[in-house]
Amino acid sequence: MSEAVVRREGAGEVRVLTVLVLALLVGAYLSWTQKTDAVTNEKVDINDLKADRVSEVVWMTRTQTVTVARKKDDKDGYVWFDIVSGKSKRGFKGNKTTSVLFDSLAPFSAIRKLGSDMKPEQMKETKLERPDQKLIVRAAGGDKTYEVGGRTYGSRDWYVRPQGSKDVYLVASKVLQEIDFAEGKYMQRDLKTIDKKDVSGVILKAGTKERRLLQQSRLSPTDAYWTRVDTPDTKDESAGNYLRKLDGMTVMSYVEPTVLEGATKVLELTWLEEDKPKESMTLFRAGATGKEKYYVVSDATSGPVEVARSIGEQAEQDLADVLAD
Repeated sequence: MSEAVVRREGAGEVRVLTVLVLALLVGAYLSWTQKTDAVTNEKVDINDLKADRVSEVVWMTRTQTVTVARKKDDKDGYVWFDIVSGKSKRGFKGNKTTSVLFDSLAPFSAIRKLGSDMKPEQMKETKLERPDQKLIVRAAGGDKTYEVGGRTYGSRDWYVRPQGSKDVYLVASKVLQEIDFAEGKYMQRDLKTIDKKDVSGVILKAGTKERRLLQQSRLSPTDAYWTRVDTPDTKDESAGNYLRKLDGMTVMSYVEPTVLEGATKVLELTWLEEDKPKESMTLFRAGATGKEKYYVVSDATSGPVEVARSIGEQAEQDLADVLAD
């Protein structure tokens, strides 16, 4: 048989296989979309909840459970995350973007509704036949529970079904994924929430010493500078550099209050707004020599957190110069 004939036969086989694959794909699509008018191609709300009525969200998967709850302290309300994975548990305070999470679930919107009477093979394909993931939205008036199946290829959207319902929806990937990886998006990492331009001054304390500093030209980020109270016209470079280092201190992780037992208080810093106390933070050192760890308790974090040892050490070493007369 000639080489040309072999090539022609091979090309014919490829064409036949291509037609068969296309036919299977079309058949699968028609099977999936042959539903009644219950199927929609438009965005649809799965619930009609209001975000401010939601008190708690629970996201349960095979590997972890994430609980997001509204809480209150003696100053204000805040959002707290608890993550349980196996025998380990960790928690952290939510930042200001946490409101986006509640907004995305109340109302809970889907890209579209897929149908109300899915075939057994479709339920298996969506992994809603035996779902092992669950979303609970607790709100005034009762809980809303959703069974969550698998994800689509490519866009990685989720198949979702309200518990006790036959309706199946497709929900955008990021809605639940951002809860799954909550620490990356929602953790409060800054040690203060007050804007730099609103800080009129600070009070720095360490032991029996105290220094009050003023921020001049604070409304201009490029022109702002720090001075001592007794010399308001003289720029204090040392104090300015020191406060910038403290501003660069951020949360590494949230820790249990017990880590502060026996710890040494290094300093206390209070931020002033219109010369009145607005927020504060306290830096602690704990651990044996050479193995020190630094922790901060602040209004912004609502609990103790660990910060980088290098920045903590530097803050402690340079403190005496800033407080010197």
